[in-house]
Amino acid sequence: MHRRALLTAAVAAGAGCLGASTQRGDSASPTSGETAVEEPTTKEPTGSATSTPEDGITTHESLTAGGKELFGVLLEEGSVDRPSTEVPTGLWEATAVRYEGTTYTLSREPRESVAVYSTSASAVTRETVADDELVRYGDLSPDAQRVFDDAADSGSYDGPPPGVLRDAQYVERDGRYYRLRVATGDVRVWRLSVSKRSLWE
Repeated sequence: MHRRALLTAAVAAGAGCLGASTQRGDSASPTSGETAVEEPTTKEPTGSATSTPEDGITTHESLTAGGKELFGVLLEEGSVDRPSTEVPTGLWEATAVRYEGTTYTLSREPRESVAVYSTSASAVTRETVADDELVRYGDLSPDAQRVFDDAADSGSYDGPPPGVLRDAQYVERDGRYYRLRVATGDVRVWRLSVSKRSLWE
């Protein structure tokens, strides 16, 4: 009687252990000659797929068209030099970009400073124009005309203007008068580099 009770308790304990293993792994009990394999558990991401203040990683999809274009150049060249004003904000603020399942680390190194120019042209009345400071549009070279057209029609022209436009105060085009303003400044150039992030980073 005592021996039968011990045998019954042992069988019950073994069944309990097998039941606990099945619940923990959510897999079927192995049969003779087979190994139990747990199904992988899929976890939903806990954070946003775009840049976060915690990790500084952004996705390629979240970049602007300009950011994607520059990132593509980085993938091809490894590194490029760009003034800070020509680097899209999303790419500038990121420390890494996740693209097609791979994370790429971005690094920046300061280089030299370069002079930048911005030329604008605003319409004025004839009475405000001094003849000795006036240039006729027809007297400008084709290159100077193109720069002036951008400044007058698009709001501004970015780049060094021809000397005649630096010296002139006013331009007359088709009977209308414009005042020129050329702004200059220095902008830091940065060397941007990209590299694949290792699994240990």
